[in-house]
Amino acid sequence: PILQLTTRDRNRIAIQGDLLGGWALDIPNILCLYGDEMKGGDQPETKEVRDLDTIGLLKTAHEIKINKMYPSGRKIGDAPEFFIGGADTPFKLSDNFDGLNLIKKIDAGVEFFQTQYAFDEDILKSYMLKLNNLNITDKAYFIIGLGVIKSAKSARWMNKNLFGINIPEEIINRIEQSNDEALEGIKICVELIERYKSIEGIRGIHLMGYKQESEIASVISHFK
Repeated sequence: PILQLTTRDRNRIAIQGDLLGGWALDIPNILCLYGDEMKGGDQPETKEVRDLDTIGLLKTAHEIKINKMYPSGRKIGDAPEFFIGGADTPFKLSDNFDGLNLIKKIDAGVEFFQTQYAFDEDILKSYMLKLNNLNITDKAYFIIGLGVIKSAKSARWMNKNLFGINIPEEIINRIEQSNDEALEGIKICVELIERYKSIEGIRGIHLMGYKQESEIASVISHFK
C-alpha cells in the first residue's frame, strides 16, 4: 500500500503523527501531495490548513527518516524507513525544459514519482526520453498513471475538467465507435500498459478508477 498525505487538512504536528502512524501499521510507502483545493469539493467554505507546502512535507518525512528524530529534535526510538514519493504530470515539453521541479523534489527526499493519467503515448515517450537524457530516471522511479475510460463522454469530460489530462482524439473515436464502450476502454488500457512497458525509465503502472474496482481487476487479470 501507498499512504497518501496532503498538505491541505493538517498542521505539521498532525502530519508527523500520521507519518509515524502509517509506519506503525507497516506502511513504509508514502506519497506526498499538495491536495485538491476545497473550492472544487462539496464543502467549498472549508478553511484549508497548508501549514506546510509540498516541499515542506517531503522534507519532514525525509528528515524523520534520515535523522531519526522529529523536527523538534526529539528522538524516535523505532525510526521509520520511508519510501518517499511525489506527484508528476507528463506533458508536452518546451525546448527549455530542465526538470528543475522534479530535481527539487528529489533533493527534498523523493525516491519515486507517481503520475497523473497518461493516455497520450507520444507525449509520454517524449517526456520520458527527456527525463532519461537529464539522468532524472537514474535518481527516482517513475510509476505511470493509467485507468479505464468508461465512455467517450467521460473522456471528453476529463479532457475539459481535469488538470494535466490529454486523451487523444483517436482513442475517444475508437471508444465511441465500438459496440461496448466500457469493454473497449479496458482493451485500450491493457494495450497501453503493454506498450509502456518498453519505454525506458518507466518502472511501474498506477491504475486509478473511481468506483471501477471490477474494471481495474479485469485489466490486472491480463498480466497474471
